[in-house]
Amino acid sequence: MNENAGLLSMFDGEYETLSNIEKIKIMNMEYISSKISNWEELFDGYSTLYAVTHPSSIDFVSRLIPMFKEIEIMFGSDKVLKGLDDIMAYQQSTLERLRSVFGKKEKGFLNRMDNGTLRLLLMRNKISHKKMYLLKGGDSEPRVITGSANLLSMAFSGEQPGNIYVLNGDKVYNEFFMEYDKMKSENTDAISKEAIILAGDADIENIPIISNVQKTDKVVVIETEKETANDPDRIISINHENIRQRYKDIVPRPSGSGNILLNHSEIKKMIRKMKQIEIEKDAIEGKTPELEIDIENGEIILDGEPLDLNPESREITNDVNLFINYFDGFNTFLGNTEDAINKYYAFTNWFFVSPFMSIIRNYATLYNKPITPYPVFGLLYGKSNAGKTKLLETLMIMMVGKKAILPAKEFTKSSIYNLRTEMRGFPIVIDDLNNTRFRNHGIELIKDDSHIAESFSAIAISANEDVKVIENELSKRMVICNINASLPKMKAMKGALVITTQKNIGTAFYREYLRRMIKEICFLIEDLADDNKEAPDIFTLSSGIIRDIIHKFYLGEIPDWVVKLKLDYYFETLAEQGIKQRIFNIWESNPKVFKVDKKSNTLTIDIGDYHEANRMVGELPSYVQKGAANGIISLDLKYAQEYFGQDFRLNLIDRFIG
Repeated sequence: MNENAGLLSMFDGEYETLSNIEKIKIMNMEYISSKISNWEELFDGYSTLYAVTHPSSIDFVSRLIPMFKEIEIMFGSDKVLKGLDDIMAYQQSTLERLRSVFGKKEKGFLNRMDNGTLRLLLMRNKISHKKMYLLKGGDSEPRVITGSANLLSMAFSGEQPGNIYVLNGDKVYNEFFMEYDKMKSENTDAISKEAIILAGDADIENIPIISNVQKTDKVVVIETEKETANDPDRIISINHENIRQRYKDIVPRPSGSGNILLNHSEIKKMIRKMKQIEIEKDAIEGKTPELEIDIENGEIILDGEPLDLNPESREITNDVNLFINYFDGFNTFLGNTEDAINKYYAFTNWFFVSPFMSIIRNYATLYNKPITPYPVFGLLYGKSNAGKTKLLETLMIMMVGKKAILPAKEFTKSSIYNLRTEMRGFPIVIDDLNNTRFRNHGIELIKDDSHIAESFSAIAISANEDVKVIENELSKRMVICNINASLPKMKAMKGALVITTQKNIGTAFYREYLRRMIKEICFLIEDLADDNKEAPDIFTLSSGIIRDIIHKFYLGEIPDWVVKLKLDYYFETLAEQGIKQRIFNIWESNPKVFKVDKKSNTLTIDIGDYHEANRMVGELPSYVQKGAANGIISLDLKYAQEYFGQDFRLNLIDRFIG
């Protein structure tokens, strides 16, 4: 007996036998005429509508529903859904879109779902580029509307170019209805009224694929992942990807064959995991403010209330002078204090502008520009007692009037995926992260460039020296500041200056910054939309605003470190400084471990530690390093000398002669 008998495959009917792979269905049609009309006339005179379209059509669907006594809509995805988390996310994001439209505008439509005159279905996995609208009933002969147009106002009002083909008659209607009925029977889940009303990513029981398993005795098989295509609908895509990340840690793991068997038992486990995640999220949410940027209306919303973006001059003056005095306090440190101040100022610039990063990343995605110039992770690491935590506390007080630091134990992949969207824009600050937790949870998060949402929080991390090496793959995705200065315990910045600053500084400086920034950001977005321009530099814009505010309101002589900062500084100077300094330190202390082979164009450095050598190679650009073996790093001599700005061969000769 076939062990899969009675199972409902997620991909049943998608693939034909090998002999039929190249066979496609061709419909022969004849052109009769064309005319100028409107969508109301096109759909008028019929009582029943069956449609296949995309979830972006939901707004327009709400305008069509009153025209028909009976209507059934099948929503299909324009991308292959890779696995259970992807399917659940697609279905949940569509439910939330339905709730936002039906809940606000047309609550009466939900009642029609009770009596069966409105039926909504979700395709489960297949790519569906089909657009077909089947009309019947009334005095007119049956009609098929097809072509390239989704059920969108723009498509059916002429604003968005598209092909609309109208075919009339029983024969063509029956042909298309057979195709529609096959798609429906093989690959759809029905949407319930309750699923729309209760739509929320934590409530997984009403997701159609889940409720389908719960209500039947069938087991759904989720098969091996396949290639994905780009989803053209920005709103659905953004929400879909965000929700998918939340479901990644709750869905069952695939078996050895790569498939998932979804049954009652697995669903119960998923529900328990989801509830635990929600408990953890609720516990953290109360600690972190919500900051929302409304560019269209020029507003900043903090915890549901608009911020006053017109602070008094005396308040700004107070905050600016306290801020400069605070930074001057770093001069009491031991070590490279000038370097520490410059890096802390650079980090402040990123921290201040971080609420805008997700917005700009969304526009960059929309306009096919790179998102890496807009990093949403920042790392302060280095010596103990370097003032890292106190700086982060002070910056948060300047932004929203309170500290909101989370302990390292709350830094997990699942909690951050949940939190970063719930907090909307205010940076999430993780304190004292160790190397193990950074590598177990942080690396995957930082490398995940797919995370997009209308608004989400950047992540600021402080860590001590055990986070020693940051691979090149990470350094090009985050702001990194390695601090090589510190204080003796219980002195200066640990004492009166910190207490005085945090007690007396307000939010006026930052509110003035936001007032200026929200005006200028529109021009940056315009530059993103220009195909002839490179991705604009948000760091220069932000640091220019900070500098201008300080110049206007600081009562003393402006410090040298108050400068405009460019993108290059963050991703070349800062990102490369750590590894360069370590190599220079080795060179200065023990040049004998450097060996030059001009014939093979190779520079080797005997680090003496297998793991350390491998970590250091990972931090170097790929064009510089050739790899590591037995604790020895191999570099391309020519590129290494250019990268480090050091002719190691000549210096070795000089040292030998000396």
